[in-house]
Amino acid sequence: MKTQINKQHTNVDAVQSLTKSHKEDRLTKRSFTITRLAVFALLAVLAAMPAMAATCDSNSCTGYVSRVYVTDNSVIYVSLDNHTYPHLTCNPVSGWYFTLDPGIPNFDRMYNLLLQAEVTGTPVILRANPSQGSGCHLWYVVAGD
Repeated sequence: MKTQINKQHTNVDAVQSLTKSHKEDRLTKRSFTITRLAVFALLAVLAAMPAMAATCDSNSCTGYVSRVYVTDNSVIYVSLDNHTYPHLTCNPVSGWYFTLDPGIPNFDRMYNLLLQAEVTGTPVILRANPSQGSGCHLWYVVAGD
């Protein structure tokens, strides 16, 4: 009888060590699968974000805000990521800045939208007012795709 109990005890030990090994394998496989899913999700997000440079037509440009600054006379200067606007009929300040004048309607809202777009990396459409002479004075701003 002792021999049978010893054999059973030995078998239980063997099964326990085998079970523990399987658990470790499952955990390793699970963490590998989670890592693969995380890498795939990151690649999907990166692929969904287009590497978009500023594109323009005669009065507007679409792109990502790269710089916003305020002068002492409260004029806001805004540039997009590419800094070249080949099709614009207006002349950007220093070759790459649209201007937002504090006297226009909805100045505060447009300025706020530009700051949010710069911080969040949201693309914008900047529309210049064609009737305001030299410079590219912003008429309206659209955020989002």
